[in-house]
Amino acid sequence: MGNLVLDLGVLPKALRERSAGAIRTFEETFEPLGLTALAIAFVVVGALIRLGGLG
Repeated sequence: MGNLVLDLGVLPKALRERSAGAIRTFEETFEPLGLTALAIAFVVVGALIRLGGLG
C-alpha cells in the first residue's frame, strides 16, 4: 500500500519539483510503520509454519 501512495502521490510531485525532499519526508514518516508491519507478518507466518497451520 505504501508503494502505491509513493508512486501515485509523492513521486509525481517530487519529479515536477525536481526535489527529493518529498520522498525523504515520506520515507521518514512511513518507514517505521512499514518495517513494523513486515516484522509482524514474518512472526505470524513463522508461527503458522511452526504450529503446522500452513502447509
